[in-house]
Amino acid sequence: MQLAVASGKGGTGKTSLACALAQALGPRAALLDCDVEEPNCAIFLEPVIESETDFSVPVPVIDAAKCKGRGRCQQVCEYNAIKLFNGKPFLFEHLCHSCGGCVLACPEKAITEAPHPAGKIRRGRAGGLFFADGIMNIGEPSPVRLIKAVKVLAPASGAKFLLLDGSPGVGCPVLASLGGVDAVVIVAFYADQRPLSEAFFVSPGLILKTLGQVPEDHKHCPILAAVAFYRALGNHLCKP
Repeated sequence: MQLAVASGKGGTGKTSLACALAQALGPRAALLDCDVEEPNCAIFLEPVIESETDFSVPVPVIDAAKCKGRGRCQQVCEYNAIKLFNGKPFLFEHLCHSCGGCVLACPEKAITEAPHPAGKIRRGRAGGLFFADGIMNIGEPSPVRLIKAVKVLAPASGAKFLLLDGSPGVGCPVLASLGGVDAVVIVAFYADQRPLSEAFFVSPGLILKTLGQVPEDHKHCPILAAVAFYRALGNHLCKP
């Protein structure tokens, strides 16, 4: 079973829950930290890292001598990463999502691709638990490819439960994290959970952080648990 832990915003306790579930399940589970922009599962689990590999993405390389200024690259780029100025293409690297569309579209074959360092991937074990995460380099425009690379590391056998700590929010990184999962647990304050539960076609369940009574209007998203403010828990998590 693949279970993702998500949240509509940062700071809800999503990673704390994902790590707690992983430790409770032990060797029956594998944990993938897909929040590659701010991966924090390793802080809680302190895994022994067995391997670390560099991760790169393909970026366009334009041969100005071959370019005829036809503009097909600009037309097909959905992210406005290539623009023509006086008939010459200019690449805005921070907007490029490495889709490869410009390479396929160029009739002059003036665009090729070269690897660009974008982060690293680690895997190891925390006790008997399989662990993997990705760490994106600062300034990279999109974490989606790195998230997908981390998900591929899921062990083929030995783990009955695959837990994924996803990115917060409802954007492309969350979609990449939740793709293909069987269910998602949303950790949220009640006010911020509805947009996330309605955004993705997966079976949602809500773990609610609340200072008061649980609202009755939650039929669209079943509440699995409600956690009241508990200072001792916060103090424990803050210990070095």
